[in-house]
Amino acid sequence: MQDVMKLKAAFKSRPVEITDEQGQVRRYTLRELDGKQRDQWFSLMGDRVQIEDGRVVGVRNFDGFQAALVSHCLYDEKGQAVPIDEIQALPARVQDALFRAAQELSALTEQSVADAKND
Repeated sequence: MQDVMKLKAAFKSRPVEITDEQGQVRRYTLRELDGKQRDQWFSLMGDRVQIEDGRVVGVRNFDGFQAALVSHCLYDEKGQAVPIDEIQALPARVQDALFRAAQELSALTEQSVADAKND
């Protein structure tokens, strides 16, 4: 008899606060991708990355690379997706932090895939 695979279908999310230069705090929610969004991300990246033996070994085009993923995951207080141009206007370190968190939430890193198996 095989073990039963038990999964939780609830989307993971994290609250995000970004303070602008004037001290105004904007609140967002960073949410895990759904299957369709993940597939769109993979399709977009398929044209940009070089893969050997199932691993990414090079990137051909970095333009909008991080913002593309974040735009599928970041939602404003009204529940609307944040446009890619608004994400690209953020400081690079903020984009990078959002990108890494989006990767983790959506099991797009080796570690997050391993962690998802333990949920």
